[in-house]
Amino acid sequence: MVATKQLQTFIIALVGVFIFCVLTFFPSLKAGVVLVLPLAVSNFLAYSYMAIFQIGLTISTLPVSAIGIGLGVDFGIYLLSRYNEELKIDSSINGALIRTIQSYSKSIINIAVTLVLGLLVWTVSGLKFQAQMGLMLAMILFFNCAGAVFLVPVLVIFTKYRG
Repeated sequence: MVATKQLQTFIIALVGVFIFCVLTFFPSLKAGVVLVLPLAVSNFLAYSYMAIFQIGLTISTLPVSAIGIGLGVDFGIYLLSRYNEELKIDSSINGALIRTIQSYSKSIINIAVTLVLGLLVWTVSGLKFQAQMGLMLAMILFFNCAGAVFLVPVLVIFTKYRG
């Protein structure tokens, strides 16, 4: 039952984020795809972590992936918004993307490091669940950051997203 609800929560969170991303970058379905795929990948990596370290699915773990998706989409939105601004200056996808990565990746990484370090403080908690979930959420956010910095630009090129 918990696994079914975990999958439902995951799908609902991704669909919700997809819809809001499409509305934010209206009317671009490509923007939704470019922003949601890295979130899905990072959550699957987190589920892999849970399997490797035998962290079972419980009612308490259900919201962690949804929280990770909600917080993690920010990194991609920051990058894609900046990319759209750069496209107005230079209509070349490659040129706009290179300037976006040069100017914004460091900011995204700084924000992610701040969030991840704050969550890693939970790992010293005497409560096993809090320590595990702090580490898991930190990992999801780290993977989301990496997805925004590395995977979003690749998806922009692959989908030929032009803002």
